[in-house]
Amino acid sequence: MVVSKYPSVVTLPDNQKFKLIIDFLEERFKPIKKKEWIWRIDEGLVLNCDMERITLESHYKSLEKIFYYKVVESEPEIPFKEKIVFEDKNFLIVCKPHFLPVIPSGNYLNECLLYRLRTKTGNHDLSPVNRIDKDTAGLVMISKCVENRGIYQSLFMDRVVKKEYEAVVKIEKPVNNNKWKIESRIIKGEPFFRMKSVPGEINAITGIEVKATKENKAVLRLNPVTGKKHQLRVHLADAGLPIVNERFYPTLLPQLIDFEKPLQLISRKLSFKDPVTLKNCCFTSKRSLKEFW
Repeated sequence: MVVSKYPSVVTLPDNQKFKLIIDFLEERFKPIKKKEWIWRIDEGLVLNCDMERITLESHYKSLEKIFYYKVVESEPEIPFKEKIVFEDKNFLIVCKPHFLPVIPSGNYLNECLLYRLRTKTGNHDLSPVNRIDKDTAGLVMISKCVENRGIYQSLFMDRVVKKEYEAVVKIEKPVNNNKWKIESRIIKGEPFFRMKSVPGEINAITGIEVKATKENKAVLRLNPVTGKKHQLRVHLADAGLPIVNERFYPTLLPQLIDFEKPLQLISRKLSFKDPVTLKNCCFTSKRSLKEFW
């Protein structure tokens, strides 16, 4: 049994139908059975806004914050390390390895970039400004303080940051251009963790440039304008250029963890003007894809 080192938080909605906190938890988190919540409460893994243990009789109070520790039966250990590329008083730029999620998700609780960095630095206020898939390696910005966090988050929300990725792909059909752009509409697919392209208003834009080709593979430079979940993976699969070691697109394959075959996708560069120091910043990941080329 693995318990998260840090609690998650949920705000109780302004709703009068719940009498007890456990009633809300059971409905809000339906995959978790009531007997599991009873065990967590008995173990002191659910706390009120004063960080005090709640009980099975604790009454529901609208808009109160509840803190709870996530629990999984077991957690995969990721044998690869992150590297801090840059640090100042406001943020970190970190190069994340393949397989490591940025924040807790699924069976990954303590084995995530955020918790590793909190443990390493002792700063519990750390919070990711941008995120990349656990299967993707490369650069992530981490805010160090609450006071100016929103300023850095707005860089990504307003599409001010220039993002550059690199991918090794399989060439399944002839590539007629060295540089082009893909525009599509991406929405949630099936199962819930996949995405798909559908007709409709464009919400995902990716610039693509061929850096090199060899036999049935190519190295691509990717410049996403937008940041939809799995955008690059979906766009490349749709273009007949699936990423090497891709297990989601275009066909969903068994989700086996093979540390010898990481997805060949890296968040290579982040460029922006620092809104606090007003300095022009450009950070590059040195992580290599050459062994798979």
